[in-house]
Amino acid sequence: MGGIKVDMKFVFNVISLLGAVGWGWYQMELRVTALEMKIEHNEKMALLRDQIQGLKVNGQFKDSRN
Repeated sequence: MGGIKVDMKFVFNVISLLGAVGWGWYQMELRVTALEMKIEHNEKMALLRDQIQGLKVNGQFKDSRN
């Protein structure tokens, strides 16, 4: 009977370990996805800034703040 109790504890610990690893992986993927989205957003903003600067240089863009 004692062997079954030890085996149950071992199985429970393995299942807990797999759950913890899986949850950690999931959380990491969420953070990586959020970071990728932020990088993509920053690249789009930089492209827009460059396009506006190009229009200003060509005189085709009038700044509405003036």
